[in-house]
Amino acid sequence: MSAVADKYISVLMIQAVLDVECTAEYELCTGGESWRRQFDHSKSLIEAHNPDIVIYPETFYLSESAAEFEELSNGRLIVAGSTYVDKQNETIVFQDGKIHRILKNNPSPLEIASRYMPYQTFDSLIDEGLWNEGAHIFKVKGEDVLVLNCMEYYNSAYFISRSKKYNSNLFGILCPCSSSNMSLFEQETIAINNHREDVYTFLCNRISPKGKSTTKGGSYIYGMISRIEKDFIRQMYSGYKLEHICGIVKLGSDPTWVYGEYAIPEGVSPFGRSDRFMRTPMNLTVSGLNH
Repeated sequence: MSAVADKYISVLMIQAVLDVECTAEYELCTGGESWRRQFDHSKSLIEAHNPDIVIYPETFYLSESAAEFEELSNGRLIVAGSTYVDKQNETIVFQDGKIHRILKNNPSPLEIASRYMPYQTFDSLIDEGLWNEGAHIFKVKGEDVLVLNCMEYYNSAYFISRSKKYNSNLFGILCPCSSSNMSLFEQETIAINNHREDVYTFLCNRISPKGKSTTKGGSYIYGMISRIEKDFIRQMYSGYKLEHICGIVKLGSDPTWVYGEYAIPEGVSPFGRSDRFMRTPMNLTVSGLNH
């Protein structure tokens, strides 16, 4: 199957169940049979849909899986999750067979890394020269996509999305996450889209195993959506409650994958009545993930 047309960017998002081992110095995915089933299922989905972008939740990445991710990333961008190195959280991104390691600037107060890193606002990151835009921004079909890990999104996404320096070519923000309070993030996303309805957010949250209540999924996608497609989504998915004009889909608490093809916003009319009208998203599919 060939990739979608140049005017669309296709995204596959994997909401997985992940058990995490916590010590005084790191939080790492334990892997195991469940992890392998989910990863193998995601690999089959990549082969079937040939997405431009794949996003996994925070902590999904295992260092022993690096070669598999490298191969999968040929011709695409993969946000593989994160791992700990020297007591700090690194976001792991693969593109065209190359690995990129991005220091997570903003750990949550409950995260192990917060014991070793000072709290930084976006302004302080800029002032101290710690914000490395080159590390966080990737090109997909000529468009900028911004990778912000969990609390990085909460601290910085609103300011970046509204900055003239960054927003002229910004397609969307990819956020691997491991949060127990998704409403906190969703409020930030709504604030972004109240000002910029043409920026997509793909927030991929992990699920804790049964008996552990730290994270419960609730991944979501916001961004430009045509009125026609919003009506279709309301009909297809029972319980659809994203009434905000930019709400596309919100997942529940089960292992789930979602695929869609999202129009590059430039010059698109979402109202279905002009020569510039394009359906967006196209081929939206939500289904269970083998776990």
